[in-house]
Amino acid sequence: MDKPRRARADPPSKERKLRRGRRFASDAPIQSRLPNTEAPHSRRYTGAAKTPPSEGVVYATPAGMSLESVTDRIVCGDAAAVLRQLPSEWCACAITSPPYWHTVDYGVPGQIGLGSYRNYLDQLDHVWAEVARVLLPNGKFCLN
Repeated sequence: MDKPRRARADPPSKERKLRRGRRFASDAPIQSRLPNTEAPHSRRYTGAAKTPPSEGVVYATPAGMSLESVTDRIVCGDAAAVLRQLPSEWCACAITSPPYWHTVDYGVPGQIGLGSYRNYLDQLDHVWAEVARVLLPNGKFCLN
């Protein structure tokens, strides 16, 4: 015989942690909104580009990067564009947190995740292929 489920009291509303109900401060760089047909993503990045938080972080530029400038650094930028600039079998570890499909609009033209689901998967497959190309044999890939 099934045990009866114990009723659980809801915490006060200020303590609830519902993702859809989460609100960001009015000056936060990411703003929430209800999705609609014109903008199916629920969050939008409104902040300005920031300076790197430390000397170990490099922001990629369209002009390109030298290998010396990115060795032993965290490189932030368009994954496919950055990876194309790196030689094959060059790094031991790649770490990435790709955008979710239709969740945050970062205001970047061609951003992964704002098109069709099939296009989103195709773009990620292209990035994964480039990651495999630049990793050393037995290199590690960390996907968040």
